[in-house]
Amino acid sequence: QSGDPVASAEQRLSGLKSALEITADQESAWNAYAEAVKGRAGLMLVHRQNMMGSAGVAPEQRFAFRQQGLEQMQRVTTRGRDLYNVLTPEQQTRAGNLLDF
Repeated sequence: QSGDPVASAEQRLSGLKSALEITADQESAWNAYAEAVKGRAGLMLVHRQNMMGSAGVAPEQRFAFRQQGLEQMQRVTTRGRDLYNVLTPEQQTRAGNLLDF
């Protein structure tokens, strides 16, 4: 995977927010979701840098990376569901498979 995952996530989120037409009442749920997505992307970047920057990664460290990744995915799932629940039926239809959860 090439490129900056954080920049990619921010670009994708910007398009998604526009497509969903997030309202002021939905902004809090949107912000929580966006922060979770950006957090996951940031974690991916850190893990990639750690993997590329060392001669070898110990099994314990690989396990810790996976555990952190799982926790971050769970956070995205929770925040995605929270956001989905405050969307209007029309927005939910538009969201379709666009939301990460």
